[in-house]
Amino acid sequence: MLNVEQMPGICLDGMSDEEWRARRLGCIGGSEIGAILGFNQYKTALQVYKEKRGLSHLADISDKDAVYWGTVLEPVVANEFARRTGKKVAVLSKILFHPEHPYMTANIDRDICGEDAGLECKTCSAYGKDEWEGEEIPASYILQCQWYMMVSGASLWYIACLIGGQSFKWKPLKRDDELIEIMENAAVDFWENHVLPGIPPLASAGDIKEFDVKVPDTIRLPDTANNLLIDLMAAKESYSTAEKKKKDLEAKVKQLLDGHSKGVTGMFRVSWTQSEYLRFDETAFKAANPALAGGYQKVVKRDNGVKVEMVG
Repeated sequence: MLNVEQMPGICLDGMSDEEWRARRLGCIGGSEIGAILGFNQYKTALQVYKEKRGLSHLADISDKDAVYWGTVLEPVVANEFARRTGKKVAVLSKILFHPEHPYMTANIDRDICGEDAGLECKTCSAYGKDEWEGEEIPASYILQCQWYMMVSGASLWYIACLIGGQSFKWKPLKRDDELIEIMENAAVDFWENHVLPGIPPLASAGDIKEFDVKVPDTIRLPDTANNLLIDLMAAKESYSTAEKKKKDLEAKVKQLLDGHSKGVTGMFRVSWTQSEYLRFDETAFKAANPALAGGYQKVVKRDNGVKVEMVG
């Protein structure tokens, strides 16, 4: 059992949801380390930074179906884990603080009685079942469990998941001190070199819609941007070349099919399909109803991407 009483932290008893969300702004939790390290498909390090700095609203997602049912089913998952393993689990009413970095916190689902371990309870749809095949565990959940071991000092963690409401899996994770060191260093850098001084971390692909053109003029970029721009040019050229090659090869295959939808060789089967659909003819509508069309038009921004050219 985790020595919770001796660990720094704060009691959850009597804490309102609003107070709990407010406290989240002043710390890094286990569900956020994956985003900081780039392993969260739903959130980026820049988005976490903006929440911590109050630049964006920390949304209350408790009414979202996946979040709601995850909360409702947490005791079901914990009890089923206990039934299948014979282990005894206990609820912890305390947010734990890292002994050296109090802004690193852990809100643990269950304590494992008689072991230096805890339990993380998850639910997912049937579409996510492949992520739990064999020994597989989603990367962001591995980081979350290792984070809890880092904060609590535990040597082992369990994770249990109800998949699609029908399949149940549980797996152990041993403490990985090398990974924990990476997480701790990343968290310190994120908090002390970005959040506290107000310096945003570098954006990533998930942030692409966060930016708009606001001032149509030219600014001087730092010379440190040169390597970034060289990489962008190379990536665009590589993509363009690969896209053209793909279209060339597809054209050759279509030529061989000679209008047929399928073809076979001694090694491959090929299929070519086309689909038809009705599309609103905006040009014809505007020509026939110019006054009406004008009343239903709106300005829509389209991101045309960043164009990079060599100077000189």
